[in-house]
Amino acid sequence: MTQMENSVNLLERGMEFQDSERSSKKLWVICGSIVFGLSMLASSIYFFLHSKAPDNCWARAVLDTKTTATETNVWNWLNPSTCFKGSSNQTLMITKEGTYLVYVRMKRKRKDHVPFAIQLKKGNDILRQKQSEEDTIDLLEICHFNESDKISFTLNGNHFENIEKNPTQTFWGILRLPPHTPTT
Repeated sequence: MTQMENSVNLLERGMEFQDSERSSKKLWVICGSIVFGLSMLASSIYFFLHSKAPDNCWARAVLDTKTTATETNVWNWLNPSTCFKGSSNQTLMITKEGTYLVYVRMKRKRKDHVPFAIQLKKGNDILRQKQSEEDTIDLLEICHFNESDKISFTLNGNHFENIEKNPTQTFWGILRLPPHTPTT
């Protein structure tokens, strides 16, 4: 064999070796990707099955459609969570201390061009009051409440005769926000 034939032979064997090396690298990459994907899937399923459900504290009230202007029991609480206790005097008692988001929407049936006001109260203290001549008042407030605080929502001395009783137009609710952990 001549030197040239040896060089061509070595070159061919080198190409064969490189091709087999590439295919084994591809196989390792594919197998590694499959193993990584399966381990991610397994850990996701594990954490999904073993994670604690968030503490959902919320309540929503709508104006009772049978309420007349003279009745005091006008709010109908829709599935309040264990964080609250409703009462017959239209207060909502907080059973878990924390920071809460309180939201209110009141809509009048007709625009009177006379201001109407809403009040959010904690006990006898007014936390927030809002007045408007428009046909809708929206109120959004973030408050800290302690266990056994009693909150209520009133409208101009509870005159509900001109208020829309549609549950998408007149409602109020409360949602407990997750605790804030300061970062240092």
